[in-house]
Amino acid sequence: MQWTFKDELPINDGEVYIPTLNVDKTVEPLCSKLDDMFNEAETINVLRPLKAYRAIRRLRKRLSANQTAFQSAVDGCLKKMSHPVEGAPAIDSGWYQGWSLAMALSNVTRLNLAFSNASATLDRKTSYVVANFSLYVALVSFIVSCIFGWLSLPVR
Repeated sequence: MQWTFKDELPINDGEVYIPTLNVDKTVEPLCSKLDDMFNEAETINVLRPLKAYRAIRRLRKRLSANQTAFQSAVDGCLKKMSHPVEGAPAIDSGWYQGWSLAMALSNVTRLNLAFSNASATLDRKTSYVVANFSLYVALVSFIVSCIFGWLSLPVR
């Protein structure tokens, strides 16, 4: 007998309900967005602090806008993970259940990795921008103090 796999209930004879069957199709677009944000954050030039700060702020807004989609995708994967496989023959049921759980876990891991990469890169770039900005402020302060020191010398 040939089996047909579905990710929705109800099922008919000859169909097997696998809850996480198409979960990767819903996770892929969000992971692509998060990976694009990660790649864009990696290209920020921290030696230009004001431009970098604007770019980081823009990316943070995009990341926070995608945070609810990330949380709902993770919740959806975890919820589907709790559903059992139905309609499978007894011999194959355990294998299908294991495959379903592995697919959900791999997609949750993939989402977490993409989100943490984007978030960590933005945090790292922000700390570099603050460090470079403080160096620029220190350099300007040094130059100004040298000028005032030179002006305060007595004229001979």
